Amino acid sequence: MNINIKEKLKVSQRQGFLSLIDEGSFLRIYNQSAFIVTQILQHNFKISAYTIGKLQQYQFVYCAFPKRNLHFYFKNIHKTAWGYQLTGEYDLADYDNWFKQFFAQTNNNLNKNITTQQSDSHLASAYLFSNERSVEIEGKHIYLNPKQVMFLRNWQRGYDNNIVIENFIESLQRKLR
Repeated sequence: MNINIKEKLKVSQRQGFLSLIDEGSFLRIYNQSAFIVTQILQHNFKISAYTIGKLQQYQFVYCAFPKRNLHFYFKNIHKTAWGYQLTGEYDLADYDNWFKQFFAQTNNNLNKNITTQQSDSHLASAYLFSNERSVEIEGKHIYLNPKQVMFLRNWQRGYDNNIVIENFIESLQRKLR
């Protein structure tokens, strides 16, 4: 099924769903769904930011991966007429800031690909230090960055994300030293 970009963005913004749009041999993940995949589920996909339209009225971000790898990344995903969807409760509280930072970086150079790592460093330096949370462990204050706070807020038992959990625990251990 071939759908236009406005419909893809509409499908991707549905609350409670992660939407993967079938585009031939690749699955593309737009806007809110791209946020869920890269920030909440912690998959390391490259994010591309685009602005289209005569008056630059459509801004969107997306990531993609080969359709043959679908079940490697996602369990319990369901086929739809336009692609695939995964139902879940996803906290999108930080979505707006995450989305805006792609266009703050690319304002003078639209349609430029930027990686998640570049966007994370921009987020940290630009405005997210104010969102750090202090936690006291054994009398020592540890500051959690927004990505760590988001991970804790959205973590759910049963997701197959052992490497993500290990990386998170190691980052906390480094802060305790």
